[in-house]
Formats: sequence, structure tokens, C-alpha cells
Amino acid sequence: MGSEFRYIYKTNAYQALYDQTWTKGGYPAQSCWGCRFATDIVNKVPFNNMLDAGTGNGALVRMMRSHGKSAWGIELSKAVLEQECPDMLKAGFVEPGVLTNLPFADNSFDLVWSSDVLEHIHPEEAEKAVSELVRVSRRFLVLTISLKGHTKATAANNN
Repeated sequence: MGSEFRYIYKTNAYQALYDQTWTKGGYPAQSCWGCRFATDIVNKVPFNNMLDAGTGNGALVRMMRSHGKSAWGIELSKAVLEQECPDMLKAGFVEPGVLTNLPFADNSFDLVWSSDVLEHIHPEEAEKAVSELVRVSRRFLVLTISLKGHTKATAANNN
């Protein structure tokens, strides 16, 4: 997809944490929190292209492309993109970036998807992140927020 304007990848304080979480065993390899909803979205929502905001390992982008959708992803952790989906990184289907400064023009995507990401945003950045998701969405937003821990350290305590 790419941008029509100059974009500078500016990281935030979370990048080192998510680089480590994704690449050192905090999340299971090839996990995809949002993939459990993907088939329903493909079958029920009319869209041609989509952005997975907080794509992680790119599994949802890969799944949507297998369904014939034009899908792109953006992820804070460049390390997970390099480790888990280097083919898609090289092809430009996924790229490193932050949700508070998306490198896409207004109304770029029929569908903007962000699954189990927003709960990790600093409260002072939440409004800007959601504003950016709305800005690049032409039609639909699918946003999910996890209410249970999903790391190895907290998963055992959630029923």
C-alpha cells in the first residue's frame, strides 16, 4: 500500500517491550488473537481492502490475503515482523509503525481492524490512536479489546 506523503517511523516507549514479548516467548509463535473472527468478517462484511492495526506476526494479513482480500498490517515491533513474517515485510504487506501516526492517506481502507491491541495503548495516547484508525478507515472499523490476561504470567489467573 504505502503512503502518499513522507512518513517517519517514530517508536514509543513500548517498542522494546513488544520486541521482547513477541520474540522471546511472551506470545505463542504464529498466534493470532483476531483470527477467530476473520471468517465471519469475510463472509458478512463487504470489503476489498483492509488494515490490521497491530498486526503482530502478520497472521491475520496472511489469512485475509488467502481469502482474496487486499490486506496490509502495521506493527510496533519490527522484530516480530522480521522474525515471523519476513516474506510479507519484504513484499510491503506489513510494515513497522505506530498507531498514533499511521503512514496512510485518509480513507485508505474499506476495513480497519485492531484486535486485542488498544488495551496496550497508554491512556494519554488512546484518543490519538483511535482518531488515526478512524481517519484511515473508509467504511468499517472492527476493534476488540481483551479483558483477560493473555501472557504466560497472567493467563493462569484468568478463568
